[in-house]
Amino acid sequence: VDIVTTRYPDDDIPPCLGDWVAEQKANEKLTALAHWHEFLTKTARFARLLEKTEESDRLQSHADRVREAFCKRYVPGNVGYDGLGRVGDGKQGEQLFALYHKLLSDDDIPFAIEWLKDDLCSRGCALNVGLFATQYLFEVLSAADDAELAGQVVLHQGYPGYLFMLERGATTLWEVWHCSKGLDSHCHPMLGSVEQWFMRYVLGIRVCEDAVGCDRVVIDPHPVCGLTSASGWFDTPKGRIEVAWKVEDGRLNVKKILPEGVLDVNDIALRTKDATCRISAYGARVTSLVLGGSETLWMPDRDLHRPGKWRHGGIPLCWPWFGWREVYPGQECIHGFAHEREFTVRSLRETGDVSELVLGFSRKGQFDLEVSFRLTDRLEIICKTANAGKVPMPYVSAFHPYLLVGDFERIRVFDGEGKEPCDLRRDPLDDEVQLGAGDFSYCVDDPVRCRRIVLCSSKADRCNIWN
Repeated sequence: VDIVTTRYPDDDIPPCLGDWVAEQKANEKLTALAHWHEFLTKTARFARLLEKTEESDRLQSHADRVREAFCKRYVPGNVGYDGLGRVGDGKQGEQLFALYHKLLSDDDIPFAIEWLKDDLCSRGCALNVGLFATQYLFEVLSAADDAELAGQVVLHQGYPGYLFMLERGATTLWEVWHCSKGLDSHCHPMLGSVEQWFMRYVLGIRVCEDAVGCDRVVIDPHPVCGLTSASGWFDTPKGRIEVAWKVEDGRLNVKKILPEGVLDVNDIALRTKDATCRISAYGARVTSLVLGGSETLWMPDRDLHRPGKWRHGGIPLCWPWFGWREVYPGQECIHGFAHEREFTVRSLRETGDVSELVLGFSRKGQFDLEVSFRLTDRLEIICKTANAGKVPMPYVSAFHPYLLVGDFERIRVFDGEGKEPCDLRRDPLDDEVQLGAGDFSYCVDDPVRCRRIVLCSSKADRCNIWN
């Protein structure tokens, strides 16, 4: 780092091979600067892991300056506001280098992704990128909730593409997209990142970025392009992870085997002698809560819904807005964005009487969101928001539990004093009733299931109920 910084103090990194063997090669100075940012960011992370805090901060500050320089040079104006989404000349590789290396602002990312998708669709789902951006393409599209489009790129039958090789008798991957006359290898791993995509998104085994020895993974299969089943395994230092899935009657059924010491953060189990709870780090959502031997929450059968839109069921978190369009205008989803973000596991502790899980989601210089779950004979959830920026940050945090009941027409709701603040049997369906604010408790009486579910809240601005 010091050698390169001394030689290029203005971060004017010279071009190198860049996105090798691309049909439409990205600007080589753009790709060199993106790789310089990646190198600085990774080295800063290594320093942080080695507890060299000052060195890590110095390197990360340098990476942040490179990010600003990249946007100044290659992002015309502000793509989030001129509606273009173009990076550099708008080539696929240029979009992908900016997106994969997280060089764009949060406002600009959706526009840049749309530019990329539009370009792909205009070419009949044909890629024109090379060594690096092929990997970036599958990862960026799938992480942006479009593994389906990534699958269509894989299945593109024309040139360039993988089926183009197969149609010409290839039994191994070529070094280049075209059929060379012996000048290039016909057995080469350079474009083999599609195999990584098969494992990470089609089969659905992804190792978390904060994992140590593959101790944390995400199991999340994607049945793309009409695929109805897949099975496979991934060997880790802790043992073999096995996944098999099948689509039956429109439902995705997944079977998995995890070795001891490996946690699926999409399905974290908390247990005590009196209760069981399951939580997904994707959105910090409670997906199951068994109290007194019976399920408390309603969750739909696992369907083929993909992230990107509001999903009903369990106890999702609404943050940083909830129907607050006057503060966050132009948002399609009224439930915020936390419910479709991957949280990291900050701590997990289990004893016989208490199980505790802490999940976190943060953006440097903006905010830190922490959600704590404490299971005893009941479930307690605490949401903490910290402003890590220099300006005020308006926000709303809300829990949105979906309760499983026996017969809706026989349900009654009581407040802490035994009074009925509303009559769900009388009010119109899909009606919203505002019950109260501050510290309160409400009891849902369910005679069919012979139980009462008590919900208590503190420091709440309001409590609403939908029937």
